[in-house]
Amino acid sequence: MRINHKLLVGTIIFVVFSGILSAYILSTNSPEISVMQAWVRPADAGASVTGAFLTIENTGNGEDRLINVTTSVADVIEIHETQVVNEIAMMIPQKDGVVIPANQSIKFQPGSLHLMVLNVNENLDEGTTIELTLVFESGLETTIEALVSLQAPQP
Repeated sequence: MRINHKLLVGTIIFVVFSGILSAYILSTNSPEISVMQAWVRPADAGASVTGAFLTIENTGNGEDRLINVTTSVADVIEIHETQVVNEIAMMIPQKDGVVIPANQSIKFQPGSLHLMVLNVNENLDEGTTIELTLVFESGLETTIEALVSLQAPQP
């Protein structure tokens, strides 16, 4: 059996180049997520709801999506957006999460996007911190500390 060396070399070059190109495309379209200025309003154990707020920055070239947030101090955290309809503020759950576009920041703040912390199971006293775990569509999970405060911390 004769081996066509030109075809073999061409195939090897193609496979190597394809792998390098795929790795480059994946690396240039990857999100780079950081979370800052996280805070949560004080609440007593047994409170049905409080709010958490933060800023998510994506310095990467690919978008990501916040799809879930958890904490040990409450039963559930839902991602909501406040919308005013006929002069009535409504909290609209964001069931598909929130897209964090490439090279942009999304701010969760009162009267806008926010995290509804439901069924608080321990006291959230001003000046303390709680842990929030943010889960992104890319598979990234990051645990951050949020300050319990009546207002946003200064940057």
